[in-house]
Amino acid sequence: MNETSGAPNERALFERSKQAGAESRWIPLLAGFVTATSAPKRARLAVWGARGVTDVVTLQRDHEMAGWIPALCAEQGITWHHLPLSGKRLELREDREVLRQLPGLLERLRPPSDPPRRVVLHCSAGLHRTGVCLYLLARLAGASPEEALAQIAIARPLTARELRKRTRKTGVLVERAEALLDEPLFDAWRAAQDAPGSKAMS
Repeated sequence: MNETSGAPNERALFERSKQAGAESRWIPLLAGFVTATSAPKRARLAVWGARGVTDVVTLQRDHEMAGWIPALCAEQGITWHHLPLSGKRLELREDREVLRQLPGLLERLRPPSDPPRRVVLHCSAGLHRTGVCLYLLARLAGASPEEALAQIAIARPLTARELRKRTRKTGVLVERAEALLDEPLFDAWRAAQDAPGSKAMS
């Protein structure tokens, strides 16, 4: 299920995600910057390269996303990453395999570059899947739960509020994200970070 389906209040939330409280701001992560947003319109994405965006991470599945996104990113020299997630519940086995790729994004942000890498994450509304992934990235980079939520609140306040909200269907998304960190999803990457000669995360 994506963010636009379901009860009327969810559809209203999707519309609000593009209006009040939906502004995106850059937040630092390792040697680069990240932010969260809703699925971009063509005209909006067309100026991202000129504004310093280096990477776009699409969390929508094939049937949800606009088919022109990869080509438009390539035209601007933006690296496009496709990490398709099923929906905000993240219940499918395939979701775990996708989330296992998140540390690869951190590795792109680790080495200093001039200008620094700027990574945009988006799903449909930029709330649930995007919020969970941004939270996991911050936690894997060494932030505490409180620090991660505070940073996301700077990047996109509405996304942070959705992470904290308790619903009957999904519970609290930030708690779900913490449970994912307790699974063996990232064990291999963590072991590599602890290996002799590796550069510890800061």
